[in-house]
Amino acid sequence: MNMKKTLSVFLIISVFLTSMLCGCGKAPVSLDGITLSPIGEGEKSFNLTVTDSEGETVGYAISTNAETVGDALFELELIDGEPGPYGLYVKTVLGKTLDFNTHGKYWAFYIDGVYATSGIDKTEIENGVHYALKAE
Repeated sequence: MNMKKTLSVFLIISVFLTSMLCGCGKAPVSLDGITLSPIGEGEKSFNLTVTDSEGETVGYAISTNAETVGDALFELELIDGEPGPYGLYVKTVLGKTLDFNTHGKYWAFYIDGVYATSGIDKTEIENGVHYALKAE
């Protein structure tokens, strides 16, 4: 019985080490103390943090082949919205809906800590950039 347990533990450790050494598994990374969960696949990569109306923040290290931030987040089903006069009006992020007319809050879009001057669906992805959505 001990031999089976030892062999099982050895195999589990071997599989784990092999996947880590070959880069097969994507490990979470950290940004300003926020753990970024890896999500998606593709040649482009960027970081996204989402802060909801209660102040809770979650983060993602996103990989994609999409052209714009909005397309990537829509494809990964992280956001939803409707067309507006300035592009996509993001109403729902991670299943949480905010509509300024109803809630008095909306999802603000930031690029490297600066309030974005372009819509999320018009913002081309730049590798390594930190994008954020915040309830405001």
